[in-house]
Amino acid sequence: MNYKNLPCGCMMQWDDEETVLVFCNRHTVEYVRWEGTDRDFIKKIATPKGAKIDKRSLVEMQ
Repeated sequence: MNYKNLPCGCMMQWDDEETVLVFCNRHTVEYVRWEGTDRDFIKKIATPKGAKIDKRSLVEMQ
């Protein structure tokens, strides 16, 4: 299983079958209020502010 610790404190783990995301305190609160898709939220927190994530990287993280 691949994993990445994000600067905010969130932790992502993924393999070919599933993605597990452990939210930091800030993103836990934001997710409760989120009205978009899960994928868009993951993209939001996994992409540094002002940066763009390419589709291939996002697919690899799923």
